Amino acid sequence: MKKLSVKKICAVVLSAVLLTSTISGLTVSAAEKTPLILGDANLDGSVSVADATEIQKYLADSADFGIRQEVVSNVDNTEVNINSVTLIQKYLSGYDTQLSIGQPVDEGEDGIIVEKTTKLNMPAVMEGILEENQQVYYSTKYNDIPFIEVNDSLIFFRDFLEKSDFNIETSDNGNIVICTIGNDLTAEFNYSEKYIAFSDYDLFITKKDSLPMDLIENNESKSSSDEPVMFLRSPYDHYYNGDPIRISLEDYSIPMLKDNGKLFIPLSTFNDIFISQTEYVLVSIDEHLFFFNQGIILDTSNELTQLYYSIEPKETLSEEMTKFNYNELCLNLDLRYGLKDTHKIKDFDSYLNRMGLKKEYLSGNVYRIDKANIQLSTACFADFHSTYVCSSPYFDRGKYNIMDEPTANSKTYMDRYKRFAYKTAIRSSILGEVEPYERRGDTAFITFDGFAAKSKADYYNENKEPDLTDTIELFSYSLEKLKNEDSDVKNVVIDLSCNTGGNSIACVYAIYAVLGSSNISVLNPITNALRQNVVECDLNLDGKIDENDKSIKALGKNIALITSDLSFSCGNLFPCNIKYEDANVLALGQQSGGGACVIGYVATATGSLMQISSNNQLVSVKNGSLMDIDHGLTPDIYLTANRMYDRDYVCNLVSEQFGN
Repeated sequence: MKKLSVKKICAVVLSAVLLTSTISGLTVSAAEKTPLILGDANLDGSVSVADATEIQKYLADSADFGIRQEVVSNVDNTEVNINSVTLIQKYLSGYDTQLSIGQPVDEGEDGIIVEKTTKLNMPAVMEGILEENQQVYYSTKYNDIPFIEVNDSLIFFRDFLEKSDFNIETSDNGNIVICTIGNDLTAEFNYSEKYIAFSDYDLFITKKDSLPMDLIENNESKSSSDEPVMFLRSPYDHYYNGDPIRISLEDYSIPMLKDNGKLFIPLSTFNDIFISQTEYVLVSIDEHLFFFNQGIILDTSNELTQLYYSIEPKETLSEEMTKFNYNELCLNLDLRYGLKDTHKIKDFDSYLNRMGLKKEYLSGNVYRIDKANIQLSTACFADFHSTYVCSSPYFDRGKYNIMDEPTANSKTYMDRYKRFAYKTAIRSSILGEVEPYERRGDTAFITFDGFAAKSKADYYNENKEPDLTDTIELFSYSLEKLKNEDSDVKNVVIDLSCNTGGNSIACVYAIYAVLGSSNISVLNPITNALRQNVVECDLNLDGKIDENDKSIKALGKNIALITSDLSFSCGNLFPCNIKYEDANVLALGQQSGGGACVIGYVATATGSLMQISSNNQLVSVKNGSLMDIDHGLTPDIYLTANRMYDRDYVCNLVSEQFGN
């Protein structure tokens, strides 16, 4: 079996990263099926009275037809109706219908492709942006796998991300479709070689007027506008283009179809490559089309969610959907899971096989497949960003409770919950109720267990008491104290020992509040695209950025950090970034808990949703080198849990270390 290879390939025009994973024996093609016979509604290989009866049942809504049955029942190429029954009966009585009833149907290489108009069920915020009626296609060679025409998919993509300067061209007798944004940003669909290629993937899928891998999207202010200025990009803020990338659909046995000069790709493939990086997903279930994000689908009171789970459950998937669901999941994770190298994953086909999950995915049993999704996202990945979000609509939620499975809460996750309970209990026993800002002698402590931020407008309401549960307000408040009544404080200790992460905007702000600079880099390890988010912040929340916005460092304070293995995600990024930027910062406590990736979402072809560590990987840059932060920050001085919460001990320790 050929494994996944991510390597440079040389071509006449460009070099590209080649993303492939040949999955042996899982070709989705239905070539071994019995040839279609016109009029053979029950697909038994011949035309008989039973076929006329089967069509009558279908018309009376007492039988369901797949795409193959619909095609062979439409004997006069109009639609399946009572006339179809009459024509078959005439054929059986020897009447010359002048039709090809009883003859094999020529499906061609890609099958007979049938178009269906489908309503897009979407949140109200998308109405008026996306067309309500979308065209979905099915092929007799691929049964119930939904396809989307490439031009339609690109228009959907354009409208959703509000792209402009957008051009679509077809060449090579319809075998190639190239979408160009601007002068040189391209996506190529190649039917002959069955691939999709990008000149710069990360930039191509970025929303209009936005920047790739942006941590402060929708929060940047323009200094020329009348609105309060909270964030401004530094001149050093920069995006470094990724390598061209080629995604081989053929090597994942994912079909690309062609009919009458048009190209088609599976709708799930379009979602995985073009849409799901945005936190939205596009899912087709039993000819119903849904567009939503995690927040919507977890809201059981939402009409869209209720409609999603009103679809009739099923025990098993078709053979075609079973194989496609597995192949597409492998492609999606090969492209988008950000910790492949860290977890020593060469490709997800071999990984899922090694973990014992491949046979579960290929069982076709909906319960076993969703159970495998839980095992994969929790027990196997065990990276604390990845988790199971919701089941497929096909999953019988009335019959089974998937969350009762032991793997729904893996040992790794349960151990983490226990450690959190243990540390917070020790902290409470020593400190009681913890104040977000506390002064002890010549040392001030800032303590917060997560990064939280509100909408920008909320910070500029007059006569508002500071909310110290909000990270931005906590640091702004702390700086005001340190500039005024606590100006004689010499040391500032920031306690992140129970900080499990949170909002990246709040993390950007907090880093700037400490150092007076904020440089958080995001790397896509698949394309090697790099984004350096370098911003300035309004620290006193007066609506402008000027010399009055002084950081803790600018105020001349000594800075110490307390971390533990619970310091995760932004709770890990914050201390790593600060320590790498300023070696004079004192790191106390225990090794921080890692968590190097921005959260992403994976929707399977059957409509299950998982949260993963995405291919937007947080890194620090030092002396031009990328510093992996997933292994956490090693403290300068190790402290037990009892010691790290003994504030008097910590005060004496930092005073001694800083020579106060």
